[in-house]
Amino acid sequence: MKLPFVFVIWLVCCHFSAFSQQDVSDALKTGANDEISIPLLPVYEINLFEKTDPLRGSSRIIVEKKNKNTGVYWGLSDSGDTLFTIGYRRNKLHGTWKSWGANKQLIDSGRLQKNVPDGEWKSWYTNGQLRTVRTYSADKLTMAQHAVKHYNPKTNMNALATMEKKHPGSYKKYTHPAYSFMFLPAHFHQRLSALSLVERSTQNRSTKDVYIPPFNQCLHDGQYINYFANGQVKDSGVYNNGFRNGIWVELLQDGNIISKGAYLNDKKIHSWSFYDRNRKLLALKYYNRQGTEINSKKYN
Repeated sequence: MKLPFVFVIWLVCCHFSAFSQQDVSDALKTGANDEISIPLLPVYEINLFEKTDPLRGSSRIIVEKKNKNTGVYWGLSDSGDTLFTIGYRRNKLHGTWKSWGANKQLIDSGRLQKNVPDGEWKSWYTNGQLRTVRTYSADKLTMAQHAVKHYNPKTNMNALATMEKKHPGSYKKYTHPAYSFMFLPAHFHQRLSALSLVERSTQNRSTKDVYIPPFNQCLHDGQYINYFANGQVKDSGVYNNGFRNGIWVELLQDGNIISKGAYLNDKKIHSWSFYDRNRKLLALKYYNRQGTEINSKKYN
């Protein structure tokens, strides 16, 4: 007896659907987190295989293919739960990035544009408390790269390119993630670009003192905040075109200010105030527009 062709197709689809739904749900289990809302594609568009990590290395990744050039990477831990998710476009990380700890708590979240962070980027402590807020500009990084490569003193208006011309190596310093996350251990600075996404995410899971971002270049442009694990602001300010600019404040865990002043293109300018733990003024220092200290006064 021959079964109708349509009926056969229906049986095959049901078989694959039942098989894949269990496998995929197990592999991508992420716990009860309201921020996880990336839908799975049909089974025939999901391929599970060894794929080269866009930031080097090789790891087991689930790929959601949307079309020939775009899709989503799901990085898996050894236990099978989700380490991270990130979109891709033409073999570059592109879209919303999120990574999770073993407790299903978000570790970091932000947007990548062709491997470069763009807009607000956040990271969290293992207790769920917000740890850092950064603001980046992928477009301004591209502009700075062009200005450095094609430097013309008559037409150049890019402060980072000008500094690179005067002080070779400045561009690399200010666009390296170690400048963005100054608590990144020194031994990670040189080998950062060799770490895969899975290695970075696994490292972030294993320690509360280290955070390794999933990018190798960045340019600050906007709000910058660090927090203590108790939720108190540690320090905050604003960047413009890669440099600290405007008022910056540094505080203790109890909320007391320990320093306050202004920057201009990453150099201290005008008056800076310094306090002890009891809010007592310790010193005032004065800087010119070149960042050179020109006067100071201490208080007993």
